[in-house]
Amino acid sequence: MIKRLIIWIIGVWCFGMASAQSYHIGDVYIAPDGSKGVVYYLHPDGSGGWVVALNDVSTGCVWGDATDVPGLANQSSSEQLLLNDTAGFASTQLLRSYQNNNSYAAGVVDFAHGWVLPSPAQLSRLYARLPVISSALTSAGGTAPTTDLYWCSAEHSASNAWCVDFGSTSNYHLYSGQFYNTAKTTSCRVRAVRSFSYASESGLSYQWSTGATTSSITETPAQTTTYTVTVTAPDGSSGTAVQTVVVNSPEPQTFYERNI
Repeated sequence: MIKRLIIWIIGVWCFGMASAQSYHIGDVYIAPDGSKGVVYYLHPDGSGGWVVALNDVSTGCVWGDATDVPGLANQSSSEQLLLNDTAGFASTQLLRSYQNNNSYAAGVVDFAHGWVLPSPAQLSRLYARLPVISSALTSAGGTAPTTDLYWCSAEHSASNAWCVDFGSTSNYHLYSGQFYNTAKTTSCRVRAVRSFSYASESGLSYQWSTGATTSSITETPAQTTTYTVTVTAPDGSSGTAVQTVVVNSPEPQTFYERNI
């Protein structure tokens, strides 16, 4: 009888291996690629939060062409709906795929390393934290957002997209911190944000015998194969786990590293 194997690789840990850092509003966050930001929002459930980049990635660029983006829902003028839109990553991914233009708002962010064009909720919460975040950004060597319009990742219509007013002097903008649907061809600023989760931000690095450096791998070995993974903590301590997969099924196997 062919039996599908379910394999769990359990890490063997050295004494003193570091655990995930606990962040607070205003803390400096260092991304896996070495770029820095400041934590400005923490999820109520304690799972992680949002980080803002130290500087604007654009001091003025257009959102895109005056065309409806397929797959991106047009957001109405309901403030509550906008405040519920936290899909900065998904929207940025869709925009970059459709627009294919690195001079547009979604194209100027370093998406490959996790930075995105913020959703309305992500950008609005950033504005609400400015009294704390501005000083934290400058202390970290960055700059505070300026008094201008900043693009969101949400579309309003074929011709307009959403932005947040960070204190512009435009006559028709009556209140700072408000959402405005603005022509996509308007030049507005971009400040990138990113998410982090405590589950993935432990600071651990992985080295598999296959050459992979992710926390898990999926393999379909043609013959019985032994896999090893070495996990290293920021303090230099490390541990190695070994698992032999006996081939008796053509189905792919997924292995996960778990620390205990």
